[in-house]
Amino acid sequence: VYFAGYFVFYMATLEEFFTSSLLLGVINGPNEGLLIIQAFFLSAAVFGADIWLARLLPADVFGTWAAQLTTGQLVVFFGMCAAGPTAIANCYNALRVASLRNVVKAAVPLAFFTAYAYLWAAVVPPNRFVPLLWVLGLAFFYMVSRMIVSHLTHATYPWFIAVLAPIALGALYASLVLVGVVAPNDLTNDVLLGVAMVTVCWTNARRVHCITRQICAHLGIKCFRITPRKTP
Repeated sequence: VYFAGYFVFYMATLEEFFTSSLLLGVINGPNEGLLIIQAFFLSAAVFGADIWLARLLPADVFGTWAAQLTTGQLVVFFGMCAAGPTAIANCYNALRVASLRNVVKAAVPLAFFTAYAYLWAAVVPPNRFVPLLWVLGLAFFYMVSRMIVSHLTHATYPWFIAVLAPIALGALYASLVLVGVVAPNDLTNDVLLGVAMVTVCWTNARRVHCITRQICAHLGIKCFRITPRKTP
């Protein structure tokens, strides 16, 4: 579910980065897709995580095999079925105006982000999963906003995003745990998670502050303040 959400959003932004336009269907990923995913998360928050283990398909209608599928498995299946074609359409539109090398280069940060996220999530303690999602969400916000700003300012979007470095360290730790080189350690995980949280928060706050100041300076206005009109 998490992958389907950020995947379609990133690929739609990537299409807009190269084509300078964002053509959305009547039902699309960045709007309806994200609303559906948010509804799933809200349902889990209200009714509990057990809703993902419920079995909704009756065996006499869909068969014994289908009746064994849980709500979570069905959501993942249909989510990927919707996200896949959407992402393919985004790539196709981008490739119509850009080279394969440039499109792949712009997608490299997403590949790194996905690998880091799922590696770390595989070993993170259950009571630290929500903070990890906060870190990943803030890092993803930085990636997408940087692509948007790069497009607006005609700057180069880098294939390596430095803010992902602390998350890469968490993924490295997770890899060592998974292969049995080191034993799981809550303190190590908390330190890495804390460093990543501070890094993404500081980087985003500084970026938002700098962009806001530059826009205000360019327009001759003040942020959150209405200045009186000068009399001639």
